[in-house]
Amino acid sequence: MPRTREFSETEALDQAMEVFWSKGYEATTLQDLIFAMGISKSSFYETFGNKHELLLSAIENYVETKVEAVVKLLDGEPSGKKAIEDIFGIYIESCEKGCFLCNCSLELSRHDPAVAEKIAGGMARIEEAYCRAVTRGQGAGEIPPGRDARALARYLLNSENGIFISAQAGLDREALKDVVQVVLSVLK
Repeated sequence: MPRTREFSETEALDQAMEVFWSKGYEATTLQDLIFAMGISKSSFYETFGNKHELLLSAIENYVETKVEAVVKLLDGEPSGKKAIEDIFGIYIESCEKGCFLCNCSLELSRHDPAVAEKIAGGMARIEEAYCRAVTRGQGAGEIPPGRDARALARYLLNSENGIFISAQAGLDREALKDVVQVVLSVLK
């Protein structure tokens, strides 16, 4: 008779994501993961396969939780322009760790097609949400209607990623606020 699991897969996955997020994939050891997840080596292999499969699951988890939260915030505000301003304000307050997708992309995407595909899927969801917010803003007269909504969405996504990378490189909050002001000026 198989043993019942004595841990929450979701909590273990969250812990693994935090380890990958703070240390990076290559620097993370199996022991780091097992310790953070609070599980045995056999449970690790039984449940998550191997380190690479766990990373892919962690990226999926990030997309389903963190990216989805961003999408809901962008979609939940009736004012498209305010939604975009609000999300960039949140980024300024929570950018110390960077973005898990950006971090994984910088470390792995060039040589790991499976990781690149997962990251691209997450980024596409954010781009779509930006595009909907821009379109809403244009419909309400908050954003000039002659601007290409898709191009603005791509610009916002790339600016978001740049802010996270700059924050990790040590750019202080005041400088990041200046950057955000310039980013948001394209919506005028």
